Amino acid sequence: MKKILISTLFVFVFVFTIAFSAIAEENTPTTNTINTTIAPKKSIAPKKIDLTCVKTAVEKRETAIIATVDVYATSIKSAFETRKTALLAAWGITDQKARNIAIKNAFAKNRVAKRTALRIYKKTRLTTWQNFTKARIACKAPATGEDMSTDMNFND
Repeated sequence: MKKILISTLFVFVFVFTIAFSAIAEENTPTTNTINTTIAPKKSIAPKKIDLTCVKTAVEKRETAIIATVDVYATSIKSAFETRKTALLAAWGITDQKARNIAIKNAFAKNRVAKRTALRIYKKTRLTTWQNFTKARIACKAPATGEDMSTDMNFND
């Protein structure tokens, strides 16, 4: 066991030594002895962005996201109301086995309803952002740097 460990250690040391020496050789400064002239860069005129178009696209995106969150919240609330009704009905059952099955079913249906709501929310949100990206490109606007993952975080 010790022999295998020691030989493995030597192999790693050897590999790292070679790797670091190669990196050190790549990073060594070199001098260029050839005199060359560099042509000045051509100035590229910035693209004309249709700000009204982008503004409209952002408004559509934000309105759609708000509507998506509303639908998601309504779905979650409905799932909990359905669970409440099912649990109240389950606690009205006198047979313990049947009551336990009804309670488990209430929670299982709630879990499925919440997952379905989240799946629909994610899909709709993604579609909204994809539509915004297409609209932004049509407006000849560069990437905005806006982070679409912030729509998923309700804690901010």
